[in-house]
Amino acid sequence: MLTLGDRLKAARKKTGLSQVQAAEATGIGNKSLSRYERGDSEPSPEAIQKLSRLYNVSTEYVLGLTDVMGSSADSSSQSGYSETIVGMTDHQTSARKLLDFIGTSPSRYHAIANITRRLSNEGFTELLEGEKWNLEKGGKYFVVRNLSTVAAFKVGEENPTSFNIISSHCDSPTFKIKPNAEMETLGHYIRLNTEKYGGMIMSTWMDRPLSVAGRVIVSEGNSLKTKLVSIDKDLLIIPNVAIHMQRKINDGFTFNPATDMVPLMGSLSAKGELGKLIAESAGVKEKSIIGSDLFLYNRTKGTVWGSDREYVSSPQLDDL
Repeated sequence: MLTLGDRLKAARKKTGLSQVQAAEATGIGNKSLSRYERGDSEPSPEAIQKLSRLYNVSTEYVLGLTDVMGSSADSSSQSGYSETIVGMTDHQTSARKLLDFIGTSPSRYHAIANITRRLSNEGFTELLEGEKWNLEKGGKYFVVRNLSTVAAFKVGEENPTSFNIISSHCDSPTFKIKPNAEMETLGHYIRLNTEKYGGMIMSTWMDRPLSVAGRVIVSEGNSLKTKLVSIDKDLLIIPNVAIHMQRKINDGFTFNPATDMVPLMGSLSAKGELGKLIAESAGVKEKSIIGSDLFLYNRTKGTVWGSDREYVSSPQLDDL
């Protein structure tokens, strides 16, 4: 079976181009092109598109979806489909995009903001539930409710006889921060009062850098507005205790969220800092905040790993 590199090499030879000539024509480094053909590394979706056009073969051929070389016109006639297939096949690029999305979505509110921004960039029109909708054939629309849910849809060109639905969570198991959350502990520490949100593996939250994200409601003049919050610092940790203080930890342990999973924010000098940090992140004065919906988030960066970089690990994979 021909590899992607074999197909690139065969397509290049069909055109009579040397690697140096192909590299100069596409702006892809000669060494990179050589690695692609040897199978030592995988080209990006953009590189596959450039090489397919230069060699006048379809991207489907390069990706091994067909044994017929075809022409680049075969791909360009369905460019949207072709680019989607390229992105799906280049798993590492897809994984990085997923991790980038998760990294910029520390709460469900940020996830919805990112999704709606992308929908707008893709030509979707936002509809408001309190207004009349004037839908057109071929139109693309989305609706946001409570800044925590989004529904997007396309209207067919013809009268539809069926439809497809794709759905997903926009939140993940975490710990919700209670009002007046700061708690003085043992006369030495400030911890935050939280409650469990969703089903989780609680041990995965321990000894990780954590912070706070969500939204606040602020009073501005005679109106109320929502502001997103994401405190961009390693603020909290839920610590394990030393093994000699908990000898049976490796024999199986049942965690009590109210006692074992309470995040530590700092010494007594941290008292009152949470409200200040929230206000700073929201870009408002602390006294203008009249309500909040805030959660912990794990600041550990997602990663692509494995001998062939075939696996991905990250916070919030379940279910964001």
